Amino acid sequence: MSKQILVTLDSAKFGEYVLTHAECIARASGATITLLYFFGSSLNKSTSRIVDPLDWQMRKMEAEANLNKMAEGLRTKGLSVSTDIFEGADTEQLIQYAQAKEFDLMILTKQSQNLSNLIHTMIKSATMPIIILPVEGYLPQDTKPTQCYQKFLVPLDGSQRAEISLPVATKLAQDFKAQLVLAHVVQKPAMPRHIPPNAEEVQVVEHLVDINRVDAARYLENLASRLPGDVQTRLIVSDNITAALHHLVDQESVDLIVLSAHGYSGEQQQPYGSVTNNLIAYTMKPVLVVQDLPADTTQEVKVLAIDRSVKARGG
Repeated sequence: MSKQILVTLDSAKFGEYVLTHAECIARASGATITLLYFFGSSLNKSTSRIVDPLDWQMRKMEAEANLNKMAEGLRTKGLSVSTDIFEGADTEQLIQYAQAKEFDLMILTKQSQNLSNLIHTMIKSATMPIIILPVEGYLPQDTKPTQCYQKFLVPLDGSQRAEISLPVATKLAQDFKAQLVLAHVVQKPAMPRHIPPNAEEVQVVEHLVDINRVDAARYLENLASRLPGDVQTRLIVSDNITAALHHLVDQESVDLIVLSAHGYSGEQQQPYGSVTNNLIAYTMKPVLVVQDLPADTTQEVKVLAIDRSVKARGG
């Protein structure tokens, strides 16, 4: 899948953790790595201050030294690595850079000093798969994985949009000789009302859930039979889809979640659907998001988001 991997960095704090993931993928897929360091980035424009030119130059030299050290560490392990630095880069510049270089995969950290809003913008605008690493609250010495990915979880809702993630997940699973877990959650219909449902109404709901469960089981079995390698299926009936998926992630000791930006009910004017948004925000496992919208649509989404932001500020 990945022949060119872009790794974004804006501090050395989580460098070892991020590079361990990049190294695992590069070794398994034979990909090259580009380390992109954001120096003095304007991606977070909430504050502004006068910059001392001498201090700026000294910090830039330190950043370049750290970046070269990280790159050389990977090269000594036999990997092909290049480096680049963005000074005061914004998200639009990053998007243009990634598209011009034709990267196959981007790796971001969920929380960092300058990239706090970058994930949302990149998923809105980029067409390449993006791995989002959850490093918030972790110390570098605690985050180095002891082994590469061995189990992938692919949440599916039965829609073709959700299945966009399957080719990426399947190829990665083959590269790592990992187990692929296809999961579907049958959601119980909500019945918001002032009085409890009667026996007949409960029976109707149970009948509908049973129909959906049987259909979902058939769907998962059919998909699994057509995919190579070690493929397992998990079918869950729950009142809450995201809660069920979080529980499954922990129960299965998943190493990576792979899913489409949108599912069956996803709104195309939003960069990703509610389930994807929830997993990105709250899971402590890496999440690989595959954008299901075509490039022209993602650009429209970005324009709409900018327009809403301007209106919200009273512009």
